[in-house]
Amino acid sequence: MAKRNFSMIEYFNRIAADWEPLLAFKGSTQEDFEEWQSHASEKYFELLGDFPEPVDLDPEIIFSIEENGIIRERVIFDSEEHMSVPCVVLRPADMPSNGSGAAMDSLTYEFFGRTAHAAGDPHNGRSALDAVEIMNVAVNFLREHVPANVRMHYVIMDGGKAPNVVPAYARSWYFIRGADRDQVSQVSARVDKCAKAAALATETRMKRTVLTACYNRLANDAIAGALRVFGRVDKETFLDRRKIPADLDHLFQEGHRAFFQIA
Repeated sequence: MAKRNFSMIEYFNRIAADWEPLLAFKGSTQEDFEEWQSHASEKYFELLGDFPEPVDLDPEIIFSIEENGIIRERVIFDSEEHMSVPCVVLRPADMPSNGSGAAMDSLTYEFFGRTAHAAGDPHNGRSALDAVEIMNVAVNFLREHVPANVRMHYVIMDGGKAPNVVPAYARSWYFIRGADRDQVSQVSARVDKCAKAAALATETRMKRTVLTACYNRLANDAIAGALRVFGRVDKETFLDRRKIPADLDHLFQEGHRAFFQIA
């Protein structure tokens, strides 16, 4: 029997493998891109169809509660005539008014030494726990020499199995927080030096693992501006800057550019 397929997933995978989008970009220059973007934007708006008449959003907060450091609000706003939209907005209770938040690195530092009996043969041991503790002491001294907003937190996840045995393995877990990604990266590099120095001092080997690395909260003013303009003017006005009301022009400048970069 000829090889047959009975899987719908495989069916669509095979079709997708041979499918080429009608407006796929095939150029290689800036001019090619701009020409493609013009055609793609025209088709995009064609597929969107007619736009509803703009209305005032008239947002209304139905309720707002704080739980476990998160403020949860149910908000209703008007999307067009005769239609309203409910949504839930979540935000940190301690979020600054400008919408910013901390960047962070979540890191583990593992140290590998050599075990020995702590009473009968301690001189042959190379304590991984000593390395963890020396690193922590160095980081605590480092606190005086970093910006005041920086936060460095740690716990010892593994420090040995018995008091009378030199631990061959130890591990600590660090959170490093700062105002932005650059600041966190700079402080993390200095914490790494503390770890390397601790390994050197104790004749152990150190392994650094990045668990998480995140940016501070980045507001996209361009996209926000596009949406705010788009929600208050019709399609033709949005496409023609000359028709934008004066009170929206400052939003239009960045918003219009961002919209066509993604359209």
